[in-house]
Amino acid sequence: MRVPSLSASERIKELENENARLRREYERLERERAEERARLERENERLRRDRE
Repeated sequence: MRVPSLSASERIKELENENARLRREYERLERERAEERARLERENERLRRDRE
């Protein structure tokens, strides 16, 4: 939780840390999304071949 008495430089550091954490989370979610998309594309291709 944010403490109101933080100095500007302490607040900046706090925000930089939060930004880095959010960036890592975003990158993790993007990797998961790409993996899921690839999995679905493989499954779709398998189903397409099975129908032929």
